[in-house]
Amino acid sequence: MFGNFIDALMRSCQDGQTIGIPVGPDTSRIISEFILCAVEQQVGQSNFAKLTADYHYMDDFFLCFSSHVDAEAFLAALRDAILAFDLQLNASKTRIINALEFNEERWPGDITQLRIRARSHNQRRDLMRFFSESIRLAKSWPDESISSFSIRKPSRVLIEKANWDIYEPFLLRIARENSNCLDSVVKIICTYAAAGYPIGARVKEFSEAMIEEHAP
Repeated sequence: MFGNFIDALMRSCQDGQTIGIPVGPDTSRIISEFILCAVEQQVGQSNFAKLTADYHYMDDFFLCFSSHVDAEAFLAALRDAILAFDLQLNASKTRIINALEFNEERWPGDITQLRIRARSHNQRRDLMRFFSESIRLAKSWPDESISSFSIRKPSRVLIEKANWDIYEPFLLRIARENSNCLDSVVKIICTYAAAGYPIGARVKEFSEAMIEEHAP
């Protein structure tokens, strides 16, 4: 069966164990979409009909209902559907909140307000402040994808070659501490390498260490 073949491939990435989906590779996103499509089918149209609004990003659901009862019924159905695949909802991120009591987290605004200027001297200080603050926020909200959010902002600005020596170590630290940022960091480094930036030996050391750690 195709499902058994996929499971065998997933297990080969995790020392032969079925312990969820490896985080990081783009293929994981495809597999997770397969599973979540099947989960949605098991939840059923009758439960989805109770939704007044919803947002789905990867394996994160933000769902709105007109009553607390409808929210509880949907959550129960979702738990059962997830359990059918020997998976569980993340308890720390699963909760029912009254819309009148809901407030957005401050960290997206805090990161958005941090500037990274184009001039070399100012940019160096901006990079240090930006990454130091992003790392601090990520430690304060460990259940949020703060690093994935923050890594995109510097990628929209041309980092001066004179500041690459500080940008590169921060990129590698983000990738080391957050495997879901690995693909973004690799793309950034490859882009600057193609532009003739001096890629340090630490990138090779980091890559070899990652391969040794995760190789079967």
